[in-house]
Amino acid sequence: MILAVLFANSEGNILVERFNGVPAEERLHWRSFLVKLGADNLKGVKNEELLVASHKSVYIVYTVLGDVSVYVVGKDEYDELA
Repeated sequence: MILAVLFANSEGNILVERFNGVPAEERLHWRSFLVKLGADNLKGVKNEELLVASHKSVYIVYTVLGDVSVYVVGKDEYDELA
């Protein structure tokens, strides 16, 4: 299940965010955590190279597309064939 999708610019400003099933009080935590994660790990990463991390039993896939960082947070297994 997808919990969050965020797009941020190279300065760490969030351009677009969508949360699904994440309580309002946790959203600020996720915003700051994801931007910090990207600042620490996306320097020098090739365009469209996927990075994966885990935090609090969820998985985060993130990448750079030009000057935009993309973060997808999800949990559980999703299989469209199931």
